[in-house]
Amino acid sequence: MKIKFGGKERGFQWGTGCIEKYCELMGGDLETLAELDSTGIVKIKASVNLLLAAMVHHCELNDQSVDFTYSKVSNWLDEADQGTMDILMTDFLKSKFLGKTIEGYFSITTENTGKKVTKQRTKKTSIA
Repeated sequence: MKIKFGGKERGFQWGTGCIEKYCELMGGDLETLAELDSTGIVKIKASVNLLLAAMVHHCELNDQSVDFTYSKVSNWLDEADQGTMDILMTDFLKSKFLGKTIEGYFSITTENTGKKVTKQRTKKTSIA
């Protein structure tokens, strides 16, 4: 998806690559996605890192330079129109992760959708 963010049109690429980058930024594994539904500084860090991961992933896929940092993304989120995070989270939840939608794997609440998606599915699928 592309939206105006940080003064220009920017791409956000969700899915497996984004989640991998997010986990690296958070210093954890998939359980760190539950921190998007927490409160306080933990939620802020998780939210900024999710956007940062999606933006970096988009840049890498499209051979674009990364012209932003964690601090810039944080500031742009502060300056964004009200509802921007809900729009981004709704798109994130509709994205694919290993062939299924993010909603199908995780439990994250967004104000926009009201859906609670925090526990990873335990069903294991083998890939031949």
